[in-house]
Amino acid sequence: MAAVRVLVGLSLLLAGFPRDARALPAFARRFNLACGACHSAVPRLNAFGEVFHENGFKPPGTMKAPLPATWQEAITGTMAVWARGESFERSDFGTSPTPRTAFSVPEHASVYIAGPLTPSTSVFLE
Repeated sequence: MAAVRVLVGLSLLLAGFPRDARALPAFARRFNLACGACHSAVPRLNAFGEVFHENGFKPPGTMKAPLPATWQEAITGTMAVWARGESFERSDFGTSPTPRTAFSVPEHASVYIAGPLTPSTSVFLE
């Protein structure tokens, strides 16, 4: 019984510290798929996800599909771009005669770009 309590306690403790998914939701949105279409348990890929990755971030069977004619169409139609940032706000309300608020520069910023460049070359930038 004590072992069960310890196991439940550790499970609840570990559930309180989730990891980042490290997936690009832009692909799921662009192809109108759920995250589970490529991932069995994030970040692990299932068979479809592995084929999608090996196919240069394009759905299976589209390896020979022509790319858009202009770079604007290529970025909006085939590339996935995702940005993420974290910042904080410091407020002096109640501690000084003149309340003021200071916005800081983002503490952390990430930009992810992935997709096909040519029919046989793909890119993933972080």
